[in-house]
Amino acid sequence: MMTKWIATLFILSFVSACGDDSATGNNNQNDTPGICGNGVVDLGEQCDDGELNSDSQADACRNDCRQAYCGDRVVDAGETCDDGPSNSDFLAGACRSDCQPFHCGDGVIDPGEECDDANTSGGDGCSDQCLVEAHWHCAGAPSLCTCQDYRLGEGCAQCRVLVDQGAVGSVADGLSWETALGTVQEGIDAGYGAGPGCEVWVAAGTYRVFQTSLFNTVELRSGVGVYGGFAGGETERSQRDWQAHETVLDGEHPTDSQWAVMHVVTAEDTVDATLDGFVVQNGFAQGPRAEDNLGAGLLAFGAVMTIERCRVTLNIATGSGGGLYAYGSDLVIRDSSFVANYAYGDGAGLLVGLSNLELDRSEIRDNQVISPASGNGGGLNSQASDVHAINTLFVTNRARGDGGGIYNIYSTVSLVHCTVSDNSTVGGVGDSFYKGAGSSVEIISSLIVGDYHLTTSTDITASYSLMPTSWTGGGPGTLATTPTFVGGGDYHLHNTSAGIDRADGLAAPPGDLEGTPRYDVNTVNDVYVCAGQPGCVSYADCGAYEYHP
Repeated sequence: MMTKWIATLFILSFVSACGDDSATGNNNQNDTPGICGNGVVDLGEQCDDGELNSDSQADACRNDCRQAYCGDRVVDAGETCDDGPSNSDFLAGACRSDCQPFHCGDGVIDPGEECDDANTSGGDGCSDQCLVEAHWHCAGAPSLCTCQDYRLGEGCAQCRVLVDQGAVGSVADGLSWETALGTVQEGIDAGYGAGPGCEVWVAAGTYRVFQTSLFNTVELRSGVGVYGGFAGGETERSQRDWQAHETVLDGEHPTDSQWAVMHVVTAEDTVDATLDGFVVQNGFAQGPRAEDNLGAGLLAFGAVMTIERCRVTLNIATGSGGGLYAYGSDLVIRDSSFVANYAYGDGAGLLVGLSNLELDRSEIRDNQVISPASGNGGGLNSQASDVHAINTLFVTNRARGDGGGIYNIYSTVSLVHCTVSDNSTVGGVGDSFYKGAGSSVEIISSLIVGDYHLTTSTDITASYSLMPTSWTGGGPGTLATTPTFVGGGDYHLHNTSAGIDRADGLAAPPGDLEGTPRYDVNTVNDVYVCAGQPGCVSYADCGAYEYHP
């Protein structure tokens, strides 16, 4: 009897040990896992859909009874890609670890991207399309972007190349004054390579353009501004003093004064070029080709450029354009002088053909045609061009042919607040100016002294000016009389001059050639009455200089 009871107890004990404590009605304290795929979410399982468990269907319970997840090789809801173990936040072109595709701003340089700085903001070197922006260099991932050589400032918007032939050092890269480049041409070429808008800063000194040949020249390049007048050490262009720190481009041979380059400076097919703060001297235009004989100081073909704060002097052309020869060009010349240049042909100071020329606050003085035969336009020769001059002196120039000061043929010339005086011709006509066929001349608020010549009396007007005593053309506010200057080569008005308070106040610029503001001489009646017109100055003076007691 006892043996049967013990056997029964053993069987009951065995049965009670089987099963899961979590099962309904079970209280045997046993946590043994169930079977994945039985349709019951057992302990340790996230889900169990039985036969519907799948490792290939989107959003299904997986065959290991886990919920669908990023990294299971199936593109589930909210996912765009899923490459399983190949998902990566570091490999280019990979599906990212959040099951989203690679994209600009993820810090990895993916296919189609040049950089990725882990953001989608532009203006920091890497654009919102993950392309390297102009003037920047980007490296690494996430990309670190820095300005290219010669670029600096916010957004790498500035560009600067430094030139100083006196710099001493084993490195010459133009990035600092201590490592400045040695020649102006090196600086221009480096600036051009850095892209439009680059500036070349040149320290004071005399830079010999003649290196190995008469054909050597300083060649300006599109988008590059070349600025002289630095002491060395400046960090802002505004700190330079171009008058105190004279910077000279000299065409003469360094040891033999019998030789010089044909053109000190040239600009051919350039756009937005600038030459500012230089003395341009000692060019000698002569050679076997026609163009070799033109433009000893500056030669411009198809150029759009600005010449500012320059003195062009002592240049000789065996052809035309001793100081400057320009053809098919657009030029702005401001705060500059063309003094004592020579030509055997036309335009000892300047010759412009098929060009537009704006002269502002400039001086054309002492230029001479030296041909024994003829040569027109001692100061300026304009052929089929438009010339607008304001606050400019044309004085003591000489031609062997016509137009001692200005020669004008098939052109339009406008003179506003200009002084034309003491020019001469030898064997020609028109000491002050010569108006040729197909031309027009407009004279406003100017002083014209000396004989003039008109091939036709039409297409010439004068207003509020002092004209030669032979003038018969009339014009509002215009007198045929000779102005009184201080004298001795000084063309400021004398206190007795009839040009005081006579100018057209509406056309008057705020200052004169020297930047001196307009001044009302109360003892002189104003000839022009503004009548409340905005920007009008009724007491402006004629000529390039405003009279101040």
